[in-house]
This record gives sequence, structure tokens and C-alpha cells, in this order.
Amino acid sequence: MRNTAVRRGIVRIVRELCKGCGICIHMCPQKVLEFSEEVNKFGWRIPKVKDGCIGCKLCETYCPDLAIWVEVVEQ
Repeated sequence: MRNTAVRRGIVRIVRELCKGCGICIHMCPQKVLEFSEEVNKFGWRIPKVKDGCIGCKLCETYCPDLAIWVEVVEQ
């Protein structure tokens, strides 16, 4: 019997650490991140998260400001 567990991620963003560089958006293979209209207190547009994160953590790996991380959930 095959393991049918599905790996999912919950993306967390620290709004005040984000500088709106867009690296996380560019690196996401599932394209679940995009710029929102929301800005932080410094005026930077922060990413918003859509459904479909697979928990690869590329956004977390490449964020230069440690403003994003992924909680991996096995379903």
C-alpha cells in the first residue's frame, strides 16, 4: 500500500520584518505567494498567501530578512 500522506505548508510572515523584496514570491514553485495591497509600517508591500503550499520552504530559505517561515503539516 502506498503512503497517501500529502505534505502541506502553512506560511507565516512577520510583517514588520518584510521589506517587500519579492524573493519569496519569485522562488515559490507553486506560485502561492503574491504581493498584496497591504503595507507594513515602513510602507513595504507584503506578500499574501494563497492555497496550495507544499511545504518546500524555498521562500524561507531565500528570505534575506528571516521574515517568512513555513510550518509543514503531513495530512
